[in-house]
Amino acid sequence: MNGLNTIRMMPARDRVAALREAILSHQIQPGAELALKETAAQLGVSATPVREALQILEREGLIELRPNRGAVVLGITEKRIRDHYQTRAALERAAAILVCE
Repeated sequence: MNGLNTIRMMPARDRVAALREAILSHQIQPGAELALKETAAQLGVSATPVREALQILEREGLIELRPNRGAVVLGITEKRIRDHYQTRAALERAAAILVCE
């Protein structure tokens, strides 16, 4: 069986990671609705990894989940980035003070 290449299938979680990149690159625009079944079909995975990915994206603040209706893309705005870094700076300052004590 020499000469055959191994077929590498990307794990479902990696294919679903494409959602994050599509949101961040504005391929999926803020305000767009993501339906679970349609998104799973487009990515070629079952609904379970998409559901898990949507939960992660919600925790990251990129989408808003709506029970029984899918999700809405929030996207990234300058204000959200600024708020994120201000929060991070405050936490890092507090951590540095604790370390120095």
